[in-house]
Amino acid sequence: MGISVAKEVMEALHGMIVENAVNLPTVEKGELNILKPYMELSEKMGKLYYQINKTSVNKIEIIYSGEVAKYNVRILTHSYLRGLLSSVSDRNINNVNSYYVAHDFGIDVVEATSNECGNYTSLIRVKVYSGNQVRTFAGTVFGINDIRITEISGYMIDVVPEKYLLLLNNKDKPGYVGRIGTMLGNADINIATMRVSRNRRGEAALMAITVDDLVPEDVLNGINNMDGIENTKFIMF
Repeated sequence: MGISVAKEVMEALHGMIVENAVNLPTVEKGELNILKPYMELSEKMGKLYYQINKTSVNKIEIIYSGEVAKYNVRILTHSYLRGLLSSVSDRNINNVNSYYVAHDFGIDVVEATSNECGNYTSLIRVKVYSGNQVRTFAGTVFGINDIRITEISGYMIDVVPEKYLLLLNNKDKPGYVGRIGTMLGNADINIATMRVSRNRRGEAALMAITVDDLVPEDVLNGINNMDGIENTKFIMF
């Protein structure tokens, strides 16, 4: 018993989830095992916003749909807030204090559940409010632990959130995939995956590229200065 308690104390101090912890929603071990990949997904989704946008957040609405909505989703909200706030707070954000820190930042957090999730078994969709602007993100888990981001700032996409992700908006014209690939190749940066999404023909597209290494600042600037590139963001998960 003493060893078990000591282990739980150490896990809590490191921001890890402890089964039946006092300041967290009650989650049984079996349920926790099911939710672990969704916790990882939620935290990585949370890391997206402030690496894409610099505007402050006043409200977050998280909609849990499908199978995942049957479980205690509050633990997933904690994970999302941990990812969101870790880059903007000087405090050590963990799954215990993330809700309190969000409150300190003036962020209203709203949870909802739904049975409707389109073609997915489970879906987590987040609406981030900043003043009059709303940005939407979504993600899912395939199989046991194949996590995917399925929407970024309103663009439908299929991204495995690995360590490094390059996001850029480009004109919806031929040639950009090859030009970006060549520039990264010349910098000896290996592309793991590349996805392109657009909402309407002729409008700006979103290109999402997972890479194996950090992209140097001069390469990012070179891409950003290309004709037809509207903005470039380098995301670290």
